[in-house]
Amino acid sequence: MLALRAFIEDSGDESTFVLSGIIAPVGIWEEVEICWTNVCKSPPSIEYYRTHDAIKCEGSFLNFSEQDRNKKVAELARVIPTDKCYAISVYLPVSEFNDIKDHYADIVEKKFPLWLDRRLLYNDPYFIAASCLSTFIASYDCSLFFPEIITRLKIDLVFHEQGKIGRQFEFFYNNLIRVILPRLENCIYRSHKKFVPLQIADMMASWSRRFTSPKFPIGTSADGYLANVLHKIFKIDRNVFDNFFRKWSQGIKN
Repeated sequence: MLALRAFIEDSGDESTFVLSGIIAPVGIWEEVEICWTNVCKSPPSIEYYRTHDAIKCEGSFLNFSEQDRNKKVAELARVIPTDKCYAISVYLPVSEFNDIKDHYADIVEKKFPLWLDRRLLYNDPYFIAASCLSTFIASYDCSLFFPEIITRLKIDLVFHEQGKIGRQFEFFYNNLIRVILPRLENCIYRSHKKFVPLQIADMMASWSRRFTSPKFPIGTSADGYLANVLHKIFKIDRNVFDNFFRKWSQGIKN
């Protein structure tokens, strides 16, 4: 029976690519969605949360004063649970991405079958990040976060349908990653505007990027609350990719 759901969002710039997944039991997400929506609706109201809009006072935060913006962001961050909720993020520096791309182009083309869009696996930084993050989520021992959570519980992964993780990843996920990591369940795409946990993942991804990218030093009023969420951040380099590459290769159907 499905018990956990991970909501995943991207954040990046010309120096670093970041993906963050925030994970909690399905029942907790249902409770959080009600609280988050109530905060969004309280005056001054916003339609939905997006970090870029909050920082720039654009979109849903248009015409917000800095004080009102900071208060709203802090109130939203306070809703994020710290009990039975944890986050796993990965970041891929451009230099490491170029190293992976240069080293693995020929290897992937020779190793993986024609039915897979092989170029994505070494030439798309967010495809690489999503592949590594999903593998981390499935294989990382979450009992280190919460001993009462059984590590064999199934996990759904939910991505922003208009984010940088395209539908091609779903095919790779279903045909390779899930084959070797049966703990993973469905790969789902949903609207950021309509799915509150994706908005929370967006907040977490932007916060994670502050620790991984020299181009994103901006802090927000959410930081004090986000710091209380148990969180692991992993760097993707060629060694990490090589380890996961061997796992994915085991899932190839001849």
